[in-house]
Amino acid sequence: MVFSYFDESGDDGFPQRSSDLFVLASLSVRETEWKHNFEQLYLFRQVLRQRHGFPVKQEFHTREFIQDKNPYHGKYAPEVRREILFEYVRHLATLRLQGIITVIDKTKIKNDDYNVLDLL
Repeated sequence: MVFSYFDESGDDGFPQRSSDLFVLASLSVRETEWKHNFEQLYLFRQVLRQRHGFPVKQEFHTREFIQDKNPYHGKYAPEVRREILFEYVRHLATLRLQGIITVIDKTKIKNDDYNVLDLL
């Protein structure tokens, strides 16, 4: 069995849009690897707590973190947020999972009849 998580960011509207990008992402992990990945992420979050006071069990929202919004507002200097984000990305690359990300830059679309969701 394979567990998969799917998410999107941005809006799929075109030509009327509230975002220039539309992103679809999926992560998949085999049932035999989920526990290993969970344990590795938990250990990593404990390291982040020791180094930066980062919460272990709080859900991580990258956008809010980068923009210094709640629940992270005022807790980390810009250099520290950058360091934590890069640590996160490096750690995620070591996990036993697969990912697919599709990014549509709607500013590059030339055809006004383009249907973002139909033509992925």
